[in-house]
Amino acid sequence: MLRRVFKRRRDGRFDVRLAADGRDLLRTLAPRVAEMVADEQSVESNPAVSRMFPVAYPEAQDADRQTEYRLLVHDELRASHLAALETLIAGAEATVIDAVELGSWMRAVNGIRLVLGTRLDITDDDIPDETGPPEGGDMRVIYDFLSWLTAEMVEALEPELDPAGSEETDAG
Repeated sequence: MLRRVFKRRRDGRFDVRLAADGRDLLRTLAPRVAEMVADEQSVESNPAVSRMFPVAYPEAQDADRQTEYRLLVHDELRASHLAALETLIAGAEATVIDAVELGSWMRAVNGIRLVLGTRLDITDDDIPDETGPPEGGDMRVIYDFLSWLTAEMVEALEPELDPAGSEETDAG
């Protein structure tokens, strides 16, 4: 049985049991992506970084609505990405983190994964080929690791459910 990377403790915080090479990878990638996100020119011209800033209105007839949307949310979204990346950078060696930090780690790792996936030209329709080495070599292995790590964080943050699969409620 595989051991979970993030294990909830009785006090609500999480033990972080990430191997040294995984921590090294995050320490290497997070500052690079943070630098790209901080650079407005990179956000506008680099499709990999632009992927972190989704288009709300992709249709040409909605260009004005998209411009308005960007004016409303772009700076806040960039600040949120940078804050999450900084939390990951500052806490990459942590062995215990709280739920807020884990949420920041999750957003940061997913952002790194989006940048890398765009560079690898991975789409939502891609299905991993389990029969041989992944296309994209080492970069694809890193992408797959980041995807797995994101799933580990999502699972750790999921609310506890009763055996029937629904949250318990008091019908009073």
